[in-house]
Amino acid sequence: MINPFDIMKQTEQAYHLKPGSLVHHKRTKTVAEARAVAMYLTRHLTTYSFLEIADHFDRDHTTVIHNCKKNRKYATNRLQ
Repeated sequence: MINPFDIMKQTEQAYHLKPGSLVHHKRTKTVAEARAVAMYLTRHLTTYSFLEIADHFDRDHTTVIHNCKKNRKYATNRLQ
């Protein structure tokens, strides 16, 4: 079964980030984008709630909601 830690690890590798980068409060463009993608993937590949995902990323649940909406819009536009 997929869990948030696996998604975070794979996302960090894909973006060439150091382990744990997605949990830190850095807001550089690369880290913020990778974090948003990881949140989106966690929401859609697991049964975790927004609150549970937020706990894993050390963020507020509204941040997770915003990132999921943003990435869904991006993915929808890319498919057209």
